[in-house]
Amino acid sequence: LSVSIPSAGMLVTGYALGVVVGAPLMTAAGTRLPRKTMLLLLMGVFVAGNALCALAPGYGVLMAGRLVAALCHGAFFG
Repeated sequence: LSVSIPSAGMLVTGYALGVVVGAPLMTAAGTRLPRKTMLLLLMGVFVAGNALCALAPGYGVLMAGRLVAALCHGAFFG
């Protein structure tokens, strides 16, 4: 990706912020769904985010994929 070390470190920070913000939002959004359905949806979002990361042509898309994957992380493990 030809980015500096601090920029690469922002991928970790972005993921962590996505988990902090995404966990309560996704939990609140899924309160009316059955648990199994919610877990399957969260895992689907996680897989989609990681697929986006794997196919990312540049830093911006990689960061977006990390944020998508992070949104469901906290809610899934919670």
